[in-house]
Amino acid sequence: MRKLFMLVFLTLWLLWASGPAVTGPLALRNISKSPLMHIMTGIVTGFVIYISVIEDILRGIVLIVGGSIRGP
Repeated sequence: MRKLFMLVFLTLWLLWASGPAVTGPLALRNISKSPLMHIMTGIVTGFVIYISVIEDILRGIVLIVGGSIRGP
């Protein structure tokens, strides 16, 4: 559910950042023109990757701890 939300959020954010040019290559060209937009895109992308990695690590910890509590 969280990954779906992040995907929708990122898509909407990229559409907003691209301004009037919503079509693919034009949108990317507009973002790369503005250094601030470029930095913000990097931050948002990094944040989404960070969230998914942290989620996977936490799931692994829960599985390990849960397994050791239940016993073999």
